[in-house]
Amino acid sequence: MKLLVGMSTYFPILSYVIYTDVRLSIDNETDKLLQRTIREEFRHHTIISVAHRLHTILDFDKVAVMDKGVVVEFEDPKVLLQKNSLFKDLYDSFRMKQDGLGANESIPVLG
Repeated sequence: MKLLVGMSTYFPILSYVIYTDVRLSIDNETDKLLQRTIREEFRHHTIISVAHRLHTILDFDKVAVMDKGVVVEFEDPKVLLQKNSLFKDLYDSFRMKQDGLGANESIPVLG
């Protein structure tokens, strides 16, 4: 968290932020805090994220879905969830894995 805040003050002229979703082992509350910090501290930047937790990018303007190194979908994630898409298949699969989470864990919702 300190790294992100530090980066936003150290690199105020950068217009892009690139990060990878390497937080798979953190708890949901920390994940929510991290997501909120990214959105607040870098709200005037373009955020490029390699996401494993697909719920963390549902509020993005666009997502690029790649298959074998080729972009096969590039659209608003809400639009992709409304039609037959690879993104929807991945997201549905992710949601189904939620059933394996503990009683106090759930897919956090941004907002």
